[in-house]
Amino acid sequence: MTAALVAELREIPLFSALPDEALATLAARGTLQTLPVGAAVFGEGDASLSLFVVLEGEVELRRSHAGRHAVVGRRGAGEWFGEVGLIGVKRRGVLATVERPARLLEIAARELHDLYQRDVHTYALLTMNIARELARKLDRLEQSFVDAQPLDGAQPLDGAQPLDGAQPLDGAQPLDGARPDVA
Repeated sequence: MTAALVAELREIPLFSALPDEALATLAARGTLQTLPVGAAVFGEGDASLSLFVVLEGEVELRRSHAGRHAVVGRRGAGEWFGEVGLIGVKRRGVLATVERPARLLEIAARELHDLYQRDVHTYALLTMNIARELARKLDRLEQSFVDAQPLDGAQPLDGAQPLDGAQPLDGAQPLDGARPDVA
């Protein structure tokens, strides 16, 4: 089983540059979990003691605030989650639930610490890969803020109103009074 898992991990960008020995150790010491749809992997506010690698299936990440809940991400095969709490040394900021039957590899923080003790170079490669992915996520988040804002100096369309008090554009008619000459 370990050799097959090592081969599987080798295909995941997080682990692609790690030596076989390190992958074999992580595979042997990690905990494989097979979870059904709806299963909670961890809850918002739980201690951050490990990261999870999605080998199969999909996991949804939700965050709550002021009684509202929002999906902040989904992780599928070849992706990972739970690294933010490990790096930030903080409690889980999201609820992680299985959306499609999942097979996960849980890698405990103590295993990462042991990797650091045994082979600081490999540990550095792994943490650099995590940092690169976090940087890509931050870049996408920043771009979503840019995309949601008008460009510098841009003005709203004539007659545009906030959604709460939305008004039709000049000349627009409500649906019940639609004009046949307008396509």
